[in-house]
Amino acid sequence: MWARITLLFVLSVGLPVFLYFRSISAADTVQDFSRRFVKESPLLIASGNLPDSSTYLAGSDDGYIYLGLSSDASRLLLLDSTLVNRKYLRVQYGPHSRTAHVEVVPPKYYLYDFVNRSLRAGSLNMADEISLCEGMIFSDAYPVDERSVIVRFLSPFTNEFIIGKSFTDTIVYAPALLEKQIDGVFCTDGMLRFDRQFNRMVYTYYYRNQFFCTDTSLNLLYRSNTLDTTTRARIEVAEIESEQSVTLSTPPSIVNQDSWISGGYIFIQATAKARNDKIEHTRAAAIDVYSLTDGSYESSFYLPSSRSNRIRDFRVDRNRLIVLYKRSIAVYSLPTEFVRPASE
Repeated sequence: MWARITLLFVLSVGLPVFLYFRSISAADTVQDFSRRFVKESPLLIASGNLPDSSTYLAGSDDGYIYLGLSSDASRLLLLDSTLVNRKYLRVQYGPHSRTAHVEVVPPKYYLYDFVNRSLRAGSLNMADEISLCEGMIFSDAYPVDERSVIVRFLSPFTNEFIIGKSFTDTIVYAPALLEKQIDGVFCTDGMLRFDRQFNRMVYTYYYRNQFFCTDTSLNLLYRSNTLDTTTRARIEVAEIESEQSVTLSTPPSIVNQDSWISGGYIFIQATAKARNDKIEHTRAAAIDVYSLTDGSYESSFYLPSSRSNRIRDFRVDRNRLIVLYKRSIAVYSLPTEFVRPASE
């Protein structure tokens, strides 16, 4: 049973990306809300090709972008702000599966080994790796500091998702944060993000119009809603009795495709059409922006995205947007109303 659940939850990290291609019709219906669009659209600063489609955004800092390779966790691709100069870094991790995921917060890295149920941290340029969590099934995490991470676990007692904070020698759970609607797994699936500047964690659900914010101790600060009108996850779960497991029986309706936090704002890539959308979602992706302070809606903008070249991932780093496409990467300017002065 545990092997089956482990496989399901390893796959669940990439499941919404895969299912987005199959559930695009969910965005064809115009919903009863309007967007406030910024006056200044993002402008393309630089673009470049990727070596293959297995790359993912692992981190960014001081003008540099770190890309991880899904096929080889021991290598990182480092790009400068022009996306022209690039080099591979080989990081000396401890024992890990080849497909482990790496998050870079320079000068530290965090190695998420979902297969071996291991979460470790170390320095990019020296061998000082420490264990932050071992033996627990987890499927999402983000570092708070050098010795702690916020993690989404599979509870061994309920077989449902639960959020906790893992230290080098202990785990503190916050069982009331994720709100179950159907099965406690797929219905609570979402994106865990953390902002070190403001010390806030935001969790955004994939299949409903909700997100919530906590402090570093996982104390709930507020719950809020996105513009989308979908309050309940539209998923169908099937039980496989012979394997004592559950799975999605049909492609779900994805509400929130991706998200990031930066500069006191929450950026959410939404799939729903508004009454006043100016561009078809087959040609662009709508990014809705919310205040990190209280979750209130601010405004929206578009990023280029098409059926043949969809956005796979994006991040906001100070005054720029880093966007990963199928086989390319692009850097755009962030609309100035979301850029905070360097002193703040």
